Amino acid sequence: MIDFRREPCEKNRHGLNRTETLPAQHSWRGMQRFFFHVITSACVIRDEEGSELADLPTARAEAIEDIRMLISDPALLGRDVSSRSMAICDEAGNTLLALPFKDALTPCD
Repeated sequence: MIDFRREPCEKNRHGLNRTETLPAQHSWRGMQRFFFHVITSACVIRDEEGSELADLPTARAEAIEDIRMLISDPALLGRDVSSRSMAICDEAGNTLLALPFKDALTPCD
């Protein structure tokens, strides 16, 4: 179980301050809202907006893409953030899947 009682970080998963927002997303029938929270050793970076996606496998693919993006900039600066993880949660706050950042990478050697 992921402890979301930790202090939230200043920015959400999109790099926006809490007062900034993303453009409105379209709502389609049969879509579910998933939230992608980043868990660090110091805090939880909460996804306040969420994303409407068809199902959990689609949400997992989205999470892997997000993790790869989140790893890239720190890696260019020589920082290793692979100990972090991403929790995929439903609208009720239930954790459906937790993905360690390192699982989004494929070993090449």
